Amino acid sequence: MSWWQASWRNRVVRFVAFGYAFLGFIALSAAGPSVPVDGAEIFSRCVACHSLERNRTGPKLCGVVGRPTASISGFAYSKALQALESEWTEEKLNWFLESPTRKVRGTRMAYAGVRDAEERLALIAFLRDAATDPDLCP
Repeated sequence: MSWWQASWRNRVVRFVAFGYAFLGFIALSAAGPSVPVDGAEIFSRCVACHSLERNRTGPKLCGVVGRPTASISGFAYSKALQALESEWTEEKLNWFLESPTRKVRGTRMAYAGVRDAEERLALIAFLRDAATDPDLCP
């Protein structure tokens, strides 16, 4: 095989590889931006135990962002949450909601958590914004 034939084959291989890479890029670009996550939709997973306006199995969540942990009077918090002695900042909620039972051993919140970071942030934004909406948090 001559130098010219080997070189020709290398050029074809490079051209084909570049073509596949280019087509892959075009396919990804055509998909467009991802759809934003809806915090209200994520919150719908929580309504089995929580409500915005009243205590249920879990405490009410209206105004939870910025509220001290285990602070709703009349709600029987677990000793683990009472011992947390913190404030539900957005960062603390993000940490906790990833996996409540692993983050606070002994909590009675038997929910596996919101593993997807984007979904957690959307949920926290929904809870933060709900506190200022009189239709959601009367």
